[in-house]
Amino acid sequence: MTTRKHPRDPEELEASIALYEGKIAELESAVAEAKDGGCTVCHVRMRPQMFNEVRRNEAVVQCENCQRILYYVPAPASQSQAS
Repeated sequence: MTTRKHPRDPEELEASIALYEGKIAELESAVAEAKDGGCTVCHVRMRPQMFNEVRRNEAVVQCENCQRILYYVPAPASQSQAS
């Protein structure tokens, strides 16, 4: 798993931008949604610890399979209360 802390200083920000631009150049899309414990682009399930890291949104996490930058969209409050 590749993880980078969220950019807090200019050097970290530049590294994150370079990572994103590099992925855009080699792939159709540099990002993928993490949903139901897996990557929605390559459909590989991720370890629970990795999925929790993506959900916490404290670091930039890449899919171990396709190397895309993962993001998580929480369920709307109305859906999570209904469950």
